[in-house]
Amino acid sequence: MDVEAVNIWAVLVATGLALALAALWYSPALFGSIYQRETGYKPGIRSWRLAIAAILFAFLPAWAFAYWLGPQVDLQKALFHGLLIGVGFVASSLGLNYQLVLRSSSLWLIDGGYHVLQFLVYGLVFAYWPAA
Repeated sequence: MDVEAVNIWAVLVATGLALALAALWYSPALFGSIYQRETGYKPGIRSWRLAIAAILFAFLPAWAFAYWLGPQVDLQKALFHGLLIGVGFVASSLGLNYQLVLRSSSLWLIDGGYHVLQFLVYGLVFAYWPAA
């Protein structure tokens, strides 16, 4: 597939949705309190570097996933591949790393769960985005 075939607007929307999902997922309304307890993270320190990193690290996998799926993908394929990447690549890789550094299963479930949903959201966007 040609790199220009990636729909940048769909990728940007998917990026924005992933960032919104992260804001909710890691908020006190969902898993923020557990996450803070497990990591020792103290909220309140924000910087432009963190914002740029968050945008970049939501955009890059969205673009790569869109490239991998191709320009026209059906919902079943998009969701299957989102689940495959989320569980089979990201969450399982995190699981190995978390075991090596003795992080808790709770933290792995929070982080791994976020990334599974992230790729499912990407799949939804790419499946429903109108073809160019």
